[in-house]
Amino acid sequence: MAGRSINTEMFMNHLRCDKSAYLLANEERLDPLKTSPISLEIEGYKNFIFSLICNEEWHENTDIIQNKLFVTSDDETAVADAIITRNNKNILIKIKHSTEKADGNDLYELAYISYVIEKTGMKIHEYWVCSTNSSYVFHDYVEKEIIRVECSFNKVEARLKTIPSLIKHLKINISKRTIPEKNVGWYCERPNQCVFKKFCYDALPFSDSIFDLGETNKSNQMRLHFKGITDVRDIPSDEKLTQKQWNEIKSVLSKKPQIDVESLKSFLTKFFNSQSIWYLSIDYKTTSLPFLSRSKPFFKVPFQYSLHNENRKTNNISHFSEINDDPLNPINFRHFAAKLVKDLSYDPGALIIIYNKNRISELLCNISEVFPEYKEELRLISNRMLDLKEIFKNRWYFDPKFKGSSRIKDILPVLCPSLKTELLHSLNLPNYKNKHFFSMSKTSPHKKELQEVNKIYSTGLRMITSFLIEIIKKSSVRKKR
Repeated sequence: MAGRSINTEMFMNHLRCDKSAYLLANEERLDPLKTSPISLEIEGYKNFIFSLICNEEWHENTDIIQNKLFVTSDDETAVADAIITRNNKNILIKIKHSTEKADGNDLYELAYISYVIEKTGMKIHEYWVCSTNSSYVFHDYVEKEIIRVECSFNKVEARLKTIPSLIKHLKINISKRTIPEKNVGWYCERPNQCVFKKFCYDALPFSDSIFDLGETNKSNQMRLHFKGITDVRDIPSDEKLTQKQWNEIKSVLSKKPQIDVESLKSFLTKFFNSQSIWYLSIDYKTTSLPFLSRSKPFFKVPFQYSLHNENRKTNNISHFSEINDDPLNPINFRHFAAKLVKDLSYDPGALIIIYNKNRISELLCNISEVFPEYKEELRLISNRMLDLKEIFKNRWYFDPKFKGSSRIKDILPVLCPSLKTELLHSLNLPNYKNKHFFSMSKTSPHKKELQEVNKIYSTGLRMITSFLIEIIKKSSVRKKR
């Protein structure tokens, strides 16, 4: 019967939600016998971590199995990251692509894999969860101290006893003729966002969902949801919400933007007092393993920027950009960092408009960690920044079409419809960068597309600012009348 074969991914989805496991097993575009594809970077990371483990643990009479597929007679499948056999004891290893310690999901995953392996005839005696030590600092080469090993025998064995009944329930569930009914809940986000979240949320029978209220946090949304309130119109007038939250609800119901002109005017004072404006967008890629001196695991590497300069006296607009073709090369990264600092220091009195200062500051901080000689210049550059995200996060300007989001890729299509923002959504940037980050060249189409995306962002910042300034001007005219 279709859907009877199960794998680790399906089992873990079943722990989260019956509906998620059913969709994974029966969605035509997915093969239930195969797990989701692992990126080359994650595969390389796991191979490297495993090589460090082997270098540490290797001695005579040791056998090693890596990335082996096990299949039981009942079509239960599992892939083991690694198994080390020494002194007649088999150690099952999960290599976690994270700096987080082992959690309940890791232990259940090991329990399921162990169940499948033992059903094929191999006994497992120990369980290791290997993750990355977040405090490790890279110098000349990666050392074994980057690995954190947790032995979890008792915790995994306790869960192992529950696996047969869970598998039985999973097989019954995925063999049903119809999709199981399941309300949205915390499990849509935890331990990570479900791949079917959009499918379930799009099926909700109303247009003004409480889950589109960005100002109302997840806790309040779930509290309303469990009270049977899913439509914004059904929120009682005596519900304990902040004034900002009620303003957002009012905007959603009226289908009109909510604008706090005075707060906008106050926030943009620096803009009105500046003759030269820079609009900056920086793109980055997170690398699992450190490769630059003084960097740490999961280091965010800036590899391109787009910079528009607007001279308010002459109305001239110029554009500067740079992309690092070989981001993993320390010499290239130094050249990239030097050019970024030079361009941003060209006009030391200019205001720099950005989106998401926390992220931009983190990227600049990462540069200063690797190249301490730029620390003071980058500090001065950071002090000149004005973060437009504050406007949308604080709801000084809110449009129901934002769907509660303050992300720039959701703001731009609403405020700047003339801008070709389709590329931001069609590329699926995180996956696109994972696939093409290490294969860029000067003539690569991937490089050109990434440059185009970054230029859209910096152009969008200028257009958003102009849009907001126009609102303030119109408000001032109305007051004079």
